[in-house]
Amino acid sequence: QTASIPCSEMEPQQARRRGRIIPATLTAVACLLAGASLTAHRRGDGAGALRGFAAAAGDNAPEPEEEFSAEELAPEPPPPEPRPPPRYRLQMGAGTEVYGEATVQAMGLVGEQAPMSWMFGWNRRWQKLFLKRWQPLASFRLSNAGMGAGLRWSRELMAELSGNGADGTGLDLHTETEFVQEWPEDAPPGSSQQEEPDLPLPSLRQSVELVAGPRVQAKYLNMSLPFAVLLGAALGTDEGAAPNDGSLFKQVGPLEVYARLTTPGIREMRGVAWAVELADAWAGLVRASVQRPWAGRLRSLGGANPGGEGQWSLEHSRTHGAIPLPKRLAKGGAAISDAFGRLLDGVAPDSGDEPRAAVIPSTRLRADSDGGAAALSLQSSESAFGGSGWDGMVEANRKGWGARLRLTGGSARGTLGQPQYTVTGQAGWRDSLKFLHQFKWGFSDGQGVWVTVRPSEKGPPRVSAGLEVR
Repeated sequence: QTASIPCSEMEPQQARRRGRIIPATLTAVACLLAGASLTAHRRGDGAGALRGFAAAAGDNAPEPEEEFSAEELAPEPPPPEPRPPPRYRLQMGAGTEVYGEATVQAMGLVGEQAPMSWMFGWNRRWQKLFLKRWQPLASFRLSNAGMGAGLRWSRELMAELSGNGADGTGLDLHTETEFVQEWPEDAPPGSSQQEEPDLPLPSLRQSVELVAGPRVQAKYLNMSLPFAVLLGAALGTDEGAAPNDGSLFKQVGPLEVYARLTTPGIREMRGVAWAVELADAWAGLVRASVQRPWAGRLRSLGGANPGGEGQWSLEHSRTHGAIPLPKRLAKGGAAISDAFGRLLDGVAPDSGDEPRAAVIPSTRLRADSDGGAAALSLQSSESAFGGSGWDGMVEANRKGWGARLRLTGGSARGTLGQPQYTVTGQAGWRDSLKFLHQFKWGFSDGQGVWVTVRPSEKGPPRVSAGLEVR
């Protein structure tokens, strides 16, 4: 009686063995030959079955399976991300008493033809007074975002206090008219917008400002601050937006009321100047700048203030990779940080993970017309992310050297703020070291209170206190 294997139970499909795929055709042939060999075995013709199997298989016999190593079967790692191109920032300017000041600024990526942003500006202040002590100042600005122009009139209300014009040291009054035209924004990439965007309407703004400088403060308040207080009000056709210069701002209907602190004095360019910055992810930051007054026949362009002496500087700064600390130091720092966390926030830390700590070094080298300087900074990895930690710096230049150490407790995200202690030492190369101590309790938004103890030439040290509330 003949026995056979039903091939329906071995459906033709792909079988996988060690990464090699056997085609479905070979599977069907193997099914038929297996049935024939079983029939021959029942008849007692085993040798004939083997010969029949070899003859039937012939050249269709599968080749020996290939062996693959674990490295060949492992997935390929993703390609490394390309390093971003260096960024540059360029500033150039020239100024004279007769023609005013002109500046050019550009910022972009190295290798690209067009800068990401650019700006051209011009302004001129007339020394001659018009309309009974009014001093005009004209300005113009053109950039990739828009254009603007303005005319400002300034008057010194108390000439007996300053006598140098409306320079912000006495009591000054300013009124300014500004015109601003913004360019339309480009459509985002991939959008279906085909028509060109409409040009926004220009805006007109009229402002009036009153500035009280240190001389007025000393006369009426019996105290003098190193800055001037500015109070202003403005009315414009565009909706008012809160400025980002740290000033107090309030919108009262169409009227904008604001107040801020300014630096007194007039700083005008009388010569040529340029500065360039180059930032790279690996090389760090390189800065170079040159300032020179007009020389030779062009020296008369500087007017009464030709610009002083020329200056130049070249600086390189870089933040290096983190350096891990020994485990004993890491455990000690974690214990101190946990103690501050319990004291300030009342939260017990999670001690399940082994504490790790590292320091982040930074270097700065500077060469300039004054002789140059070199500095080394160290910062703990915890303080870099707003936690408890420390940071320090050592700097040396031609005149002397100095060092600073700052200890910070708590967390920047805590509700009770962070206590901070800073000690700074400075000394000439042949002088004794003098220390300055500061105790500060601050918050992440900039508010805080501090006390500073600084040495004095004679007598006890000087103690000063400060408070900032927003």
